[in-house]
Amino acid sequence: MIGVILSGHGRFAEGMLSSLEMIAGKSEAVEAINFLESDSTEDLEAKMRKIIQDYNAKYDGVLVCCDLLGGSPFKSAATVSVQEANVSVVAGINLASCLELLFMRMSSTDANELADALINADANRLLKFSLPAKKVEIESEEGI
Repeated sequence: MIGVILSGHGRFAEGMLSSLEMIAGKSEAVEAINFLESDSTEDLEAKMRKIIQDYNAKYDGVLVCCDLLGGSPFKSAATVSVQEANVSVVAGINLASCLELLFMRMSSTDANELADALINADANRLLKFSLPAKKVEIESEEGI
């Protein structure tokens, strides 16, 4: 099994974890790390490193899921991932992706393959709601 860390700006991570638990129940090896205005990136990296090291000792690897590509949580996760073994990082995570991830990770033993599978599964997840256009019938008269 792969351990999962959710991270994002503000209370995004704890909100995501709360929603996941509401829908799917409590899951083993899923941790939320918020990045608050009062936190430094050094604090964020230290929190990530500790959990990653703990998870690597118990599980087959770690997948860090961040809210935004290029944000501080993503940069911190990327930094730690090149210093620690068996860590993959994805950005742009959403609730549907996280739910899929919870089930996919149970049979996975490679964090990198899990990240690729999650990205492939998420490729068509955004949808736009729209009502079908109404047909307008135009009455026509013969002639000009």
